[in-house]
Amino acid sequence: MAGTTQPLETRRKPDFAELSISLAGGLALSLTALFLCVAPLTGKIAGARDFVVYWATGQQLAHHANPYETEAMGRLERGLVSTPATGSFI
Repeated sequence: MAGTTQPLETRRKPDFAELSISLAGGLALSLTALFLCVAPLTGKIAGARDFVVYWATGQQLAHHANPYETEAMGRLERGLVSTPATGSFI
C-alpha cells in the first residue's frame, strides 16, 4: 500500500461555548489580578484598623481592667493612633 496517502488533518474551529468559557475565564482572571494589585493601595485594609482594637483590648486585659469599658478603650485607641509619628506603638 505504498500508493495510498493519508488525508490531511483538518483544523477544527472552536465553537461558541468554548469561546465564551475562555472569555469568561480570562475576564475573571483579569478582574482578580486588578483587585489584588489595587486593594493594597487604597489604605483601607481591615488589618490596619483592627490592630488598634486588639492592642487596646490586650492592654486592658493585661492590667486587669474591663475591655468592655468604652471610655477607657476609646482613650487607649486614640492614644495609640496619635503615636505612630514617634515610631513606637507601645
